[in-house]
Amino acid sequence: MEDLPKIGEKKRLPLSLSVKDYLRDHVFNGRAVFPAVEAMQVLAGSARDTVPGLDVNVIAAADFNKFLVIDPAMAVLEAFNELERDGTGDIISRLVTVRKQGTTSITRAVDHVTLRFPGARPSITVPPLDDTLGLEGICLHPGKDDVYRDLVPFQPAYRNIETLHVSEQGALALVNGGTAEAPAEPLGSPFPLDAAFHAACVWGQRHAGIVGFPVHIDERYILKKTGAGATYITRVTPRSADGALLVFDLWIYDGSGDLCESVRGLHMRDVSGGKLHPPHWIRSGAGDPLEKIRARCHDMAIIELDTITAPCEKIFSVPERERSASMREKRRLTFCSARLALKKLSRRMAGSDMTAPPETITTIHPDGRPRCPGTDGAETMRCTASHDSRFAVAALSEHPIGIDVEEITPRVLKGREHYMNPDEIALVKGHPLGEMEACLRVWSAKEAVSKASGLHLVETWRKSTVKEIGANQSIIAIEGKNHKALHGIVEGHMVTLVVL
Repeated sequence: MEDLPKIGEKKRLPLSLSVKDYLRDHVFNGRAVFPAVEAMQVLAGSARDTVPGLDVNVIAAADFNKFLVIDPAMAVLEAFNELERDGTGDIISRLVTVRKQGTTSITRAVDHVTLRFPGARPSITVPPLDDTLGLEGICLHPGKDDVYRDLVPFQPAYRNIETLHVSEQGALALVNGGTAEAPAEPLGSPFPLDAAFHAACVWGQRHAGIVGFPVHIDERYILKKTGAGATYITRVTPRSADGALLVFDLWIYDGSGDLCESVRGLHMRDVSGGKLHPPHWIRSGAGDPLEKIRARCHDMAIIELDTITAPCEKIFSVPERERSASMREKRRLTFCSARLALKKLSRRMAGSDMTAPPETITTIHPDGRPRCPGTDGAETMRCTASHDSRFAVAALSEHPIGIDVEEITPRVLKGREHYMNPDEIALVKGHPLGEMEACLRVWSAKEAVSKASGLHLVETWRKSTVKEIGANQSIIAIEGKNHKALHGIVEGHMVTLVVL
């Protein structure tokens, strides 16, 4: 700290920033602007070199105040790192440029980015993998070209989202570590965090109608440096969308599931003065197609299989790991997706308990049936789970419950004489929904009844009869007693719920 001025005084360190070609790919309103992630890198390096022992891997706060425009003919950006120490022992670092006012000799300092490095390293709580990985909700999957053509119009060096899924619950992306031209010290590659900002921007456009840019970060922790060329898993969780302000938490993992970076309290706003608007195609549709099914459950989780990444298998308990050991890749994926859905329900049932390690929550009985204990191991609810080619679903109830999800395909027409009785075959023939959709409701209702009743599926076929078939609700009789089967259609897939 000897190199810093006294509390309240400021020291300016000159910075000559080489404008490499890749920096010109970061644009706003058609002009190249110095990226916030690069500014954090520059300030952290300068502060670390000036203040002996300063830990720059923890940023207690960051403010992105004003764009630093890169003029087309500019080869070097001349700026300053304005350092000061406050009364708490924190180091404040600002990226400042000095500009002349008009044709006069008067100059003024412009503060572009401000970072606060804490004097004492705070603790960090690492979220459990089953909470952050495996995205809940019905997802939109915009392609990379769509993202960078219509939503985040950056040029190639900053197009580092490889795949992206966005649901109301957040976003999950595979992102690239980018070009090695960017300095990797002291914070690691700037590109994964920049791509995480892009994913948050897409969420804001879809679910809040805002084209948001980062303006503030509450905390940034770097636990493991990212690097050029590698692939990382980014999870974006919205905390609030209050008017014009969006607030997110971000996590960046490596391919092994180790947490590389944590960003708490990313604030995003429209900084265009209302000139930028999301394209029509990105806006979310109104309503939840599973609303009535959710209302019939104590709780429900639906997860897209494409958001299940390899590190998700780290959530397995010993019994789950043993059961999955002999499974082929496709079966292991669906098994893992159901485990994730059940563990998310377990945590919510325990009051959103994030302290229990995921491997301490076992979601299968010895015979393979699903279970959904609280994080203390107690089973207080009945549970059910299902999966198809796109979704895994799980649900809880105080009563016997069964759920099924099926892709709507003609294969359900094959072998219907095995799972349907003559009355049901007559019921589906010429049905207003069409024979395929009518047959699927019969099949799916019986699948759900089998899970709710504990009967073997073949026994359920024999002991139950679907009496009425409707678009959203059917009636199924089990040994003479009628029960409702609720149906919800989600983009070519049908979810059916039966609560006995």
